[in-house]
Amino acid sequence: MTVTVALPPTHKACILAHADAALPEECCGLLIGHRETDGIIHITDVIESDNLSEGDKSKTFEIDPALLLRIQRESRDTPERIVGYYHSHPDGSARPSATDRAGVWEEGQVWLIVGIDKSNRTQTCAAFLTITKDGEFDFVPVFIEAP
Repeated sequence: MTVTVALPPTHKACILAHADAALPEECCGLLIGHRETDGIIHITDVIESDNLSEGDKSKTFEIDPALLLRIQRESRDTPERIVGYYHSHPDGSARPSATDRAGVWEEGQVWLIVGIDKSNRTQTCAAFLTITKDGEFDFVPVFIEAP
């Protein structure tokens, strides 16, 4: 089955603005939505998180665990769920890094990555689905479309 992420332009614009505002650090946040049986993952909200990484924030991110737990609790009795995460790669590509691979903790989640060319602030955006391959987490690219 082909997986597609339905990302409304307004939500994409919020993510791109967050990535730009966070420079020179990585931004990060939550993707809220629901999954359809036809393989479409609808993003209905994006929630910014502070980057709580204790490492080099230009190369790493950590979503606020208190925010994560709060959103999980709030969505418990609704059809909306955390369906993934977003973050940026300042002066990097919109492809998963080795650090990203090491940070995956759950299969079936969308990872949306914004790559930024700092020389001209050009942004590219790509989405990936986390999978388990040969007993380890990996990423496969998925389509992004505007609903």
